[in-house]
Amino acid sequence: MSEEIWRDISWDYVAGLFDGEGNVNLAFGWRQGMNGKHAWPIAKWTISNSNETLIKAVYLFLRENGFERVRFYSHAEKNKRTMHMVRISKWEELEKISKTLVNLTIVKKPALEVMIQICETVLKLRLTMSNDHLVAHLDEKRLLLHSFATKGRDLTPLSTILSNEEE
Repeated sequence: MSEEIWRDISWDYVAGLFDGEGNVNLAFGWRQGMNGKHAWPIAKWTISNSNETLIKAVYLFLRENGFERVRFYSHAEKNKRTMHMVRISKWEELEKISKTLVNLTIVKKPALEVMIQICETVLKLRLTMSNDHLVAHLDEKRLLLHSFATKGRDLTPLSTILSNEEE
């Protein structure tokens, strides 16, 4: 069924669904390098909903519109309800989806504007700046992006987290 209904989905529909059920997020992952642990930026654009047909249709719509790295996930929550997600995490595609939806959204427009800035920074600097410097450069944007979240996030600056780990 989702193979058929995706044709009825539009960018306005995806923007409305994202406004109500979506989020963008920037976090920092850790990887072990030769000189110890190093942080690197991880960003995600996600829409989640309990309606599998709807989320699969959005997934197919995005694939049809050139988002090759979009992913579909399902997972059971603690209350036994299964949630379905469509997610984009490749930097070039994050920038593309954010720029496509920014002027079609209302609630999440500020978050998309910040995500566009983050993507532009990463795409410009990732080849010329070390991961540690890039993460430090992005930390202020991460805090701003997380301040838009209604569920609340850890707004501890990365410098504080890193200094606490060294102790």
